[in-house]
Amino acid sequence: MCVSEDWYINDEITTAKLDGYRLVEHFSRRDHSHGGVAIFCKEDSDVDAEPIEEISKMSVKMNFECAAIKFKSSIYKVIIACIYRSSSTGDFNIFVEKFELLLNKLSKYSNSHNVVICEDFNVNFLEETRDRTYICDILGSYYFKPIIDQPTRGPNCLDNICISCDTDQYDAKVIPVGWSDHAATVLSLNKQSK
Repeated sequence: MCVSEDWYINDEITTAKLDGYRLVEHFSRRDHSHGGVAIFCKEDSDVDAEPIEEISKMSVKMNFECAAIKFKSSIYKVIIACIYRSSSTGDFNIFVEKFELLLNKLSKYSNSHNVVICEDFNVNFLEETRDRTYICDILGSYYFKPIIDQPTRGPNCLDNICISCDTDQYDAKVIPVGWSDHAATVLSLNKQSK
């Protein structure tokens, strides 16, 4: 489970308790709330999950907040990255620079793993804008594609999941949640995935 904009500062997220889940990796701001990202895994699963620290260390507060894990089970080998970009204070140019660096690092795994990027871009994927086009062009150049095409906050699609696998290998949906102003984006990988 990926959580963006978790609002924890310092390492407070390490005290968060989600029944049945354990924290695997996170990025927390040191001095501002309303940001941060975290990745949790089910405690009772047969998944072996470990942080990818070189990716998590790429984070730049408010501009590109990132955490990543590598996990494998008897069925899957998956890399998951979770990203957040602040809409009000984030510098889009810094975000793009770091995002392209992330895609470059993740592309080395794409032959042996499914790669999934869950993000709160704070860019509307339902409107043809310069920022959206730029992000989609970068994604395409690394053979990733955004798969959420419906609103995730009000009438806007600000959150997305980007994948490196074929479209018949997953199911994606948007689910409203009562405790956030964003809907949850949910991805299920089919068993024939890498």
